[in-house]
Amino acid sequence: MDRADFAAQLKDRGFLGYILKAIPAPEFSTALAEVLEGKRVFLDTTTSASGNAAARITRRQAEVLDLVRKGYSSKQVAAELSLTEGTVNNHVNALMGILDASSRSHAVARAIELGLLRMTGSLPVEKART
Repeated sequence: MDRADFAAQLKDRGFLGYILKAIPAPEFSTALAEVLEGKRVFLDTTTSASGNAAARITRRQAEVLDLVRKGYSSKQVAAELSLTEGTVNNHVNALMGILDASSRSHAVARAIELGLLRMTGSLPVEKART
């Protein structure tokens, strides 16, 4: 069950809100205030997850993810980016954590699902932090 399904179940059961702790502080404060006023608040979990992931992915991780999307092995990514294979594996593991993915291919699928990666392109430069 993903976050959107979980939020939908909570809403169906009468909960007033579902707020992710990873959202920006101003958005969290506004949502919390609305819940305290008795309003129902169910933030778009996909958008929040997408924004959070984009903010946490470094430019180098974006480059690694793009090459993984193209089917490169860790050894090939290392050669392409002048890194060690261990460093590439560290980047891949970090990406899997950021994207809540269980494998390299799942990380690519999650990045596409969140709008962070195009099927035929790379992570938008403006979304990857330096």
